[in-house]
Amino acid sequence: MSALLPVTVNGVEFQAHGEFTSAKVAQDFQNSLAAFVNIFNLGLDQSIDGVDPDSVTLAADIRAKLDDPEYATQLLNALIGGSVTKNYEVTGDPNRTPTAVEVTGLLNLLKNGLNVTDDPVLRPGQHYLSLEMAGAVEQLVRSLQMAGVNIQPDGSGGLQVIGGITATMIKNWRNLSASSDAIRRIIQYAGDASGNQNRTLQALVELIYVRTGNEMLSDSLERLEGAIEVTKGSLDALNRLQTLHNKITAEDKDKFKNVASHLYVGSVEETTTYYDASAVHNSTRTTTRTITPTMFVRGYNGQGGVNEAADNHFTPIDPTILEKITEADRIEFLSLRKDIMEEIRALSGQQGGDDEAGTLLEKLRTVLADINKAFSAVGVSANGIVSTDAAHVKSALTRWILDSTGAASTALNIPGIEPGQIQRNLTAAISAGQSLNDTQKEEVRRYLFVFEEYYKSAASILSKITQILERMAQAIAR
Repeated sequence: MSALLPVTVNGVEFQAHGEFTSAKVAQDFQNSLAAFVNIFNLGLDQSIDGVDPDSVTLAADIRAKLDDPEYATQLLNALIGGSVTKNYEVTGDPNRTPTAVEVTGLLNLLKNGLNVTDDPVLRPGQHYLSLEMAGAVEQLVRSLQMAGVNIQPDGSGGLQVIGGITATMIKNWRNLSASSDAIRRIIQYAGDASGNQNRTLQALVELIYVRTGNEMLSDSLERLEGAIEVTKGSLDALNRLQTLHNKITAEDKDKFKNVASHLYVGSVEETTTYYDASAVHNSTRTTTRTITPTMFVRGYNGQGGVNEAADNHFTPIDPTILEKITEADRIEFLSLRKDIMEEIRALSGQQGGDDEAGTLLEKLRTVLADINKAFSAVGVSANGIVSTDAAHVKSALTRWILDSTGAASTALNIPGIEPGQIQRNLTAAISAGQSLNDTQKEEVRRYLFVFEEYYKSAASILSKITQILERMAQAIAR
């Protein structure tokens, strides 16, 4: 059995055989395509479909015929499984009797393949579409979507048809098929489900080996490009958040020696009150007194000394906002929260929701949680952030910037956020993004190296085959 290779259809990754598959899979695939052949060839033979090919109103007759719900039913069956009527044989007699067959359905074949136990050539087991067949299904899915058929991932590794198929969709598809070389090739391909495997050895190398490698590497590079774009977007959002957070500052206090110097002034005038017996009343007396070290430390005249001054000076400094929060800051804060959410969704799609500790996805979730906690601290739930008023947004932004660093005053601290926690989480997320970006760049270099070596190997194989054939020709000539 040929190797299984990844193939992507409508954003979902499946597996397909690189060169050939079981004859039963090929036959089921061919039978499913019969529903499309019937529509494409409508009006070819009146004895089969009842439409006169020589009628002057042929186009209108065909459109009227397509209103028959049987065509919609068979087309849906061809995709999801059911009964399909084979009206035409590309390589046979067009007047043959139509035959009804049961098919697995192209979307089911693409996802699950067939369990074949009696293939005369291949080992028993699960057999899937070949790469050529999977490519044909991809073209059909795209053309059907253009015609209005809603084909979407089913959430379990496959594709599903949502809302069924209508006569209008079938007419749209037939109009597309009339002008699409890709669809015409698929219809022709229905007559040879094996994909024309009777090729020369050189052609197998060129069309199978080289093409398979090219498709695999191209798909990998395309996915890697998408991952790099997500990483770049995440880093951009994080750096803009960091710029907002940099508005935090702390105002310097006056130097302590300047405070203490006001206490040590050399001398001080002291006024005392005493009883003057001669005047029969209290009198005051003013004297000049030198400031002693004890007075400097303990205080004098009701004024605290250096000890009290130190207690008052060396208190925690509460950070403040460097500049006033502007309307532009408010809009930027909300926009960045939305950007972070979008990057989380994109990364979740790439990693299957894996937010293992240390990954960029896990760090972004933490950054988003910190923002939501800032809103929660001002009474706004996560669901109400988008519609909340400007005052609440600015208040939440202020708390987010201050990062629970208030010591003297804790009124603007965020419950559940330790001092400096928001900055630490931002730094960790930026580091994770930069690390992932470096890893992805290294993967690009590795893929390009493999790409180059792969083509070198193909050229080497072709060169050796040519040498063998030349020697055989020389031997025959003798």
